[in-house]
Amino acid sequence: MGRRGTNVSAMGRTSKLLERSGRFADMTGFVNDLVKKNVPIGSGVTYCVDKTTGFAFLLGLHEVPYLENNQGSLLSTNQTRDAGIWLLGVLKRHGGNQRLVAPLENLEEMLDIQLEVKEGLLGVACRYPTKDEVELLPRVWLTSN
Repeated sequence: MGRRGTNVSAMGRTSKLLERSGRFADMTGFVNDLVKKNVPIGSGVTYCVDKTTGFAFLLGLHEVPYLENNQGSLLSTNQTRDAGIWLLGVLKRHGGNQRLVAPLENLEEMLDIQLEVKEGLLGVACRYPTKDEVELLPRVWLTSN
């Protein structure tokens, strides 16, 4: 999920695309021959559960590329911080907190969860949401609209 070196967030196949912008992006990876062309841009959500409390919610990204066949999603910490989200992306073993603190949409509450380390990256376990979950669960938007 969190990658401090990236300048763009992207949704993968665990995200439900809610809205397409009609725009497209060309994306280049760390190696120049890792290129994706005409990637649709949109807004979407993914289902997550805070493993400590059992609280279920949707994490959302606005106006980002949608890589429907990509296993994971990618979050730009710069975009997140620009949206006013508190992302503590330093590993505990290096003195950090590994936490995400963000407002729940249309509520006076904050989400405060511990981030997990998987394959060297901080993240939250997510899956594709059901129709009922998209309609009923609270949302946390990690990028600005």
